Formats: sequence, C-alpha cells, structure tokens
Amino acid sequence: MQFYNNLPFPQNAMIYNQQRMQFTNVNRCLQANANGNLIIEKPNPNLKFCRKLWFALKKTQENPALIPIIGLAWAFHGRSFIANSEILGNYLNLKSNSINTNFRQHYFGSIALTDKEFERDYPAILPNKKSWRKRPNSRCEFTIHTTEEQADKIPIKKKIHQSRSNRSRSNQKRKEKKKLLRAIKCYPNCLKRAIVSSPSLLNEVKRLMAAVSRNSRRWQFYFLKRVASDFASIFGRRRKIPAREFVNALIHAGVLNKSLLNIPPAKIEVIHRNLEWLLFTCFSIQDSPPKGQNEVRSEVNLSDAISLCLRFGLLPDIAAAIAEISLDKWPSSSDASSGFLPWFLPTRDSIFAFNLTRDNTFGWSIKLSGSAPDGFSFLRCEGENEESPGGLITTKIRFNAMARRLPPQPDSNQISNQNIDDTSNHNLQQRELNRNLSNDTLEYGRRFFVEGSEILADSWSELLSLLGVEIPLEFAPKSYFQIAESEVCANHSIILFKILHRMEKTVKLAGSLLHRDSISTFLNANSLMRQRFLKWQPSLNLIFSTILMNFQAI
Repeated sequence: MQFYNNLPFPQNAMIYNQQRMQFTNVNRCLQANANGNLIIEKPNPNLKFCRKLWFALKKTQENPALIPIIGLAWAFHGRSFIANSEILGNYLNLKSNSINTNFRQHYFGSIALTDKEFERDYPAILPNKKSWRKRPNSRCEFTIHTTEEQADKIPIKKKIHQSRSNRSRSNQKRKEKKKLLRAIKCYPNCLKRAIVSSPSLLNEVKRLMAAVSRNSRRWQFYFLKRVASDFASIFGRRRKIPAREFVNALIHAGVLNKSLLNIPPAKIEVIHRNLEWLLFTCFSIQDSPPKGQNEVRSEVNLSDAISLCLRFGLLPDIAAAIAEISLDKWPSSSDASSGFLPWFLPTRDSIFAFNLTRDNTFGWSIKLSGSAPDGFSFLRCEGENEESPGGLITTKIRFNAMARRLPPQPDSNQISNQNIDDTSNHNLQQRELNRNLSNDTLEYGRRFFVEGSEILADSWSELLSLLGVEIPLEFAPKSYFQIAESEVCANHSIILFKILHRMEKTVKLAGSLLHRDSISTFLNANSLMRQRFLKWQPSLNLIFSTILMNFQAI
C-alpha cells in the first residue's frame, strides 16, 4: 500500500494546501480500504462498459480521494480522462486485458502523457504515473458533461479479428467455393450462376448428365445452356417456383412458340392438369400438399426443369409434347386422375404398368422409364416364353430433347487458323467440347430412337407406326412440335457443310486428273458457302446450284 508523505512545495500556497488536504483524504481512503472498512459503491455488472465507465468517473469526480482506488480521473478542463487498466479492472472485477479490449472496441484510444502534462492537467495524487493512459474517444464526444444516456449510445466496433474457429470456417468456405468453381468451369455461364447461388444443384446436374452420358459433351453443353437460359428468362433469378406458376409459364411459352395456337381451351385445360400430374408423379411436387405429408414438395427448381426437359423437350416445347399424348377433353369419369391417351401411362412403376397393359384393349402401352431420365418403355403383351416370362416384352425408347436444336459446328481447321482474340470465348469452349464429340446422327433432328434397332422417328405417331402397332383414330397422337425456320435452316446447313467439306477433299485428291480452273472455281465457291454457314445465313438454292455448276465444269 502506497501512502503519500513527501509533497513538493509549490509556489502557490493555496494550491499547496488543497493538495495537502487531497493527500490526507487519499491516505485515509487507502488505509480504510486496506483494513476492509471502506465501502465503495460499484456499478451493476450487467451494464454496458461505457455506462460502467461513466459511473466510475462520476464517483471520482465527487470524491477525488477514490481516484487511486477506482483507477479513473477527469482532467482539470473536463474534456478528457485518464485510466489505469489494472486498478480499474480490480474495481470492475475484470482483467486488465479485458479493460483494454473494451476501450478499443468503443473507440477509446491510448496516449502516454509526459510529467509536464500530468502536473498541468491532472491531480497530483496519481500513483505510478507510467501505468496511466489518456483515453480520448475518436468517434463520439465523451466529456465531464456527458450524460449517462449519451454514454450508453457510444457504438461498438465490429470484430475484426476472428476467433480460430471462425477463421477455419471461413477458410473452409473459401476452399469449397474454389472447388465448386473448378467443378463447374466447363458448364455454361448461365448454369454456373445458378449453381453458385445454389451449390446443391451441382450434384443433381452431374447425376442427370451421367444418366445421358451416351450423348456427346457438345450435346450436354448446349442442352444445359438452353434449359438454364430459358429458365432464367422466364423466372429470373428465383430458385424455386410454385408448381401452378411453373405449369402456367410452360403453357404460355408454348403459345408464344406458336405450337398451341390452334388448340381449343378444353384441351389446354387437359394439358394443364396433365403437367401437374407429371410433376407429382416424377418429382412428388404438388401445388397444395396435403397436411401431414412433408415429403410432398410444392415448388419446382432448376434441376426439376432439367429432368422434365430431358424427357419432353425444351421448356417452350414441353406443352406441345404433352398435347401430343393428351385427350382432347377431360374424361367424363369422376375418378379420372389424368387426361392422357389410354395407351400412355404416366408412371414409372413397372408392376402397376404391367397390370394396366394386360387389362387394356390395345395389348401394349408406353410408360415412363424408371432408370433413364430421358427414356420411355414400350410394353407389348406376348405369349409367355423364356424371353418374356410375364407375357410382356419391354422395348426401351430414348428421347432427344435437342432435336434440330444444335447450332452449327465450325470446321476445326478453320478454328485453328483464326485469331486468338476472336476465339477467346465461344471457340475456345468449342475446342474443349470437340475433343469427345460423337457423330450420333440423332443429334441432327430425330426426336425418338429405339435402343437395339435402327428405328428413328420425329413424332409419337411415326414411332408407333414403325413399332407395328395399330391405334384407333380417336386415340392417335397428333404432333404439335414446332421449330423456328432459322433453326431448321441452320441445322440443314450442318449437313450440307459436311457434304461440301468432303467434296472439297475429293476434288483435291483428283486434281491431277481434272482441269485446274474448274477445281479452283469449286474451292472458291465452297469457301464462300462455308463463310455463310458459319454466319447462320445459308441459302439452299445457292448451295445446290453451285454444287451442280462445279460438277458440270469438272
């Protein structure tokens, strides 16, 4: 315990007497505190730090003899104060580090004072002056005239230094984001944005693309690009869409696509209800889920849209695809759950479909494939044998959602000769896609093909005819599939482009036997046509006339 005995004699006798009285009072307080007889009122421990600070300074202002015990003191001018963190911590039952942390969080600085500043601005009764620091506030005014309410409003800094666990979590999130960006670098930009906002979508996309991996990377790239861009153009940045709104948007897209213009309202209603039934059958999505059935969802996300497009076409074509297999009006039976044509079973349950196929009058049916997201199953009743023990033969049918929809593919030789500035975006991605490009003829326009055979078809009626089944006229499917004229022309240009490219090679090989002038004329015309193909502005008449002209010259 430090007592104050030696007092320097100032020039002013009045100041000397005041300081003498202060030292006498301080010695009495220190002696009483040492003996445990001094009772000092302390602030409520639940108060904010600034209110505790204001309370303690108020005490030392009323009784300066408590300054060495509380650890706070106002300057003579009342615009600043000094604090001893160790003494103040003992008074508030806090550690000195906690006191300093609280000062920093509330914008109180820490300034060391010289002996001259101590003698000029602060009482001379301070013990161990080196441990006292001036604490100005850089954010708010805090003076001897500050009220308790004003002190309570002093803001707190946001924590800059995170704990070790928070830092590890942040690092883990950054690593996961980098890993996610690496995993989606080959996807279209519109799909990348959707996956970044909803990372769980990546696993669904991978699962669906793995199930249709027989299609080339180019097919998968443009399919995902088209579905994601259509979904974003219709619904914006929303992740989940109510089922009824989703169905209404598909029908509206079909109307804009001019594929549902001549369909009567009664059939539009059937299409609407059939779409809702498919959402419930395939994805357990229902507009108003019954109470107590938590497993039934009421909203559609992008992965649901991708899965639906794999089986029925792009979003603008889905309504027309459903119209092709829907009745003209809703069945009059009160227990009818769907309005599909009798031979189409909107279910993936094989046992249920087998029983219905045996009981119907057709002897065959089409059901949704249970394993392939882009497939159907053709069931036909036959006599029981080793190949069909249940009396049914199953044939797998696959659907091509990008029928006549792929853009033209530039020639690889011409891509390599282009300037790198022109190929920085699309063409560089095209090179990556062309590495594993298959020459599947289905990519150029056929909607259906039967596995294990050469059967290709553009509509259900053509497919069923090739499968050798008879359909009553009232139950015959009618195709509503439409495609823009520019897209048809562009896809025809792909085939003609390849023909001309092969003809060019043939003419070059036969150069020694043909006239050089006719060869150069053909090659020049061929290069001009190639440029037009790459610009998506083909002219079929010019193509065929040029081919005939060059053959006549040869």
